[in-house]
Amino acid sequence: MSTVAVPVPVPESEPLAMLGLVTVIGFGTGLRRKLAKNSQKK
Repeated sequence: MSTVAVPVPVPESEPLAMLGLVTVIGFGTGLRRKLAKNSQKK
């Protein structure tokens, strides 16, 4: 990733949004798995 201050065109920002969405979903599932493991210990 290069840090260049350039207005990001729409076609280029779409993959970024998708990446963010995937990251959030992955983080959510990881959190859920952790919670499930914790509840199983009890």
